[in-house]
Amino acid sequence: LASLLDKSLVRRRTGRLGEERFWMLETIREFARAELEASGEAEDVRRRHGDRMLEIALSAHLSEDDDEPFQLEVALAERDDIRAALDWADGCDLELAARLAVSLETFWNAHAQEEARTRLGSVVARAQTIEPGLRARVLRVLGNTTYNVDEAATRAWWEEGLALCRALGDDRGVALILHRLALIGFDNGDLDETRAMIDESQRLATGRWPLIEAVNMWMYALLAEANGHLEEAVDLSERSAEQAQKLDCTWWVSGQRSYLSKLTLQIGDLTRAEREGRAALVIARDHENPYRAAAALGTLARVAFASGDVEKAGLLWGSSESALTSGQSRFDLGEYGGELLAIVDPTFTSARQRGHEHELWDVVAIALDDDEAQTVP
Repeated sequence: LASLLDKSLVRRRTGRLGEERFWMLETIREFARAELEASGEAEDVRRRHGDRMLEIALSAHLSEDDDEPFQLEVALAERDDIRAALDWADGCDLELAARLAVSLETFWNAHAQEEARTRLGSVVARAQTIEPGLRARVLRVLGNTTYNVDEAATRAWWEEGLALCRALGDDRGVALILHRLALIGFDNGDLDETRAMIDESQRLATGRWPLIEAVNMWMYALLAEANGHLEEAVDLSERSAEQAQKLDCTWWVSGQRSYLSKLTLQIGDLTRAEREGRAALVIARDHENPYRAAAALGTLARVAFASGDVEKAGLLWGSSESALTSGQSRFDLGEYGGELLAIVDPTFTSARQRGHEHELWDVVAIALDDDEAQTVP
């Protein structure tokens, strides 16, 4: 590398994590690619690259089958190489493609659900030959990415995955998928089915998998909220966030902070609602997570409106609304925007349109009052 740097065939830069990274000008890259193809070693190099990317992805602990703290920043730093490895593996090594895709579970959830639907759908369509445990995990992760788009398909993926896990005696897999299926029951208003699934998931997880316990606490919070017990829901969500924080699972903490913002707004505590929403938004930005950012912006828009800042409310809601409706998602806008959907005030409407037109992260900077943020015109 030193010799290549001296000859200006390779350049060096500092990466996202402060690491040294090397790159080529595109003309040199194209020449090098042609030479690689002519060498007869291209397939071996790409396979070794795919294996190395799997090692890196596993080291980030982004699958819910892993008990170590998630390190989303690792996958974000390596995303281009990971995508190149997935592109190759999809056509040449289906098992490697499946293992790599599953190892990136939280990366997909946080950062690229639409892309994951395509990649994982391609794997599932051809994955009858891979071993059942791996197929069950692929189905779980695929369902994560289709949940906000296609309920019927999601239920089918998760039910098949659940059956495979039960047949294999995989208690952890069963607990993880029961939690997910309970979400569908909750969405359809079947609170008894929801509670039964969460109770079974929690029985399996208690004392064994603390992150699953934390995740299920949130489901109990949803049930409490649905029954009108908002203070109980706040307590359960706080406990969920605290347990996730102890595990250094900031991905889950961000979701609970956003949910707590929504709950405390319902209770009428605007100060806490804003504080929780901003905390969720900071983590979402660090994770480059548009879905969590949009949810937090929605609540902060409602806080701004309740506080009398109609223009800011319109700007934040317009950005939230745009992000929530992208990618053919089936988010219930009423859940996120509440009373904002019925506002016809011209100041609000104009600002809402500006929110639609501007880049999400620019509006996030405005919401967080960043010193370097430029005012959106």
